[in-house]
Amino acid sequence: MSQVRIGAIGRFNDQMKELNCNPADALNLAGLPETFFDEHTSDDMIGVEKIEVLLNAAVQVSQCPHFGALLGIQPDISFLGLIGYVMKQSSDVRTALHELIKHFTMHIREGAYVELQEFNEFGALNFLITDSPEARQSSELAIAECMSIMKTMCGANWKPTIVNFSHSGKDNDTPYRKIFGAPVQFNQEKNQVLFLRSDLDLPIAQADPELNRILRSYMESIKTDSGQDIQGQVEKLIRRTLPEGKCSVDHIAGLMAMHRRTL
Repeated sequence: MSQVRIGAIGRFNDQMKELNCNPADALNLAGLPETFFDEHTSDDMIGVEKIEVLLNAAVQVSQCPHFGALLGIQPDISFLGLIGYVMKQSSDVRTALHELIKHFTMHIREGAYVELQEFNEFGALNFLITDSPEARQSSELAIAECMSIMKTMCGANWKPTIVNFSHSGKDNDTPYRKIFGAPVQFNQEKNQVLFLRSDLDLPIAQADPELNRILRSYMESIKTDSGQDIQGQVEKLIRRTLPEGKCSVDHIAGLMAMHRRTL
């Protein structure tokens, strides 16, 4: 089953409040407990389809059709967890993005991928959800996070050349141009952030090669044991809920945002 780290939507409650909405209303509409984010860490996983359900619930509650794009604008790349730390210790932007691609399955497990393209004077960071190609909100979230990654790597004043989405657009694209600071096109071949190829050669300030080596070694050891992830999450939730008298298959499945049969 396709899953993504909860860190990808870690700002959900704050974004809802910024829109003067109650996060609990969207969580309840999506079939998740109001305490969902309190009961999980950013490294816990949630189904990709469930994220799309939650984001669409947020759109319905907030009446903000570009909610996913707003949520994806991050102050840094801490939402990527360990991958983000490794990227910030890379020598240049190109190397950092290759680290992202290499270890992306630690952030999204199956059903989606990110790729780096270089052609003529341009570079492009592309994102595709293979399991659910019509996941509009999730695609806009991911592309906004791709832009946040590039800003962190290249500097706060960095802007893309153009942003493309494969899904259809709205009548008013002004909010998107404001969010991305660049022209936005819909009904394109790919979801992508297009930028100058020379940006890939930019050095990353204060990168530590030795720390990068240590972090990459640690990340490889984690990936070796990744098959234990789901079991480990279940065991952790059982230990947490037993003293509260809430330990049941349905409750654990709800906390993990998956059907009890899947669990």
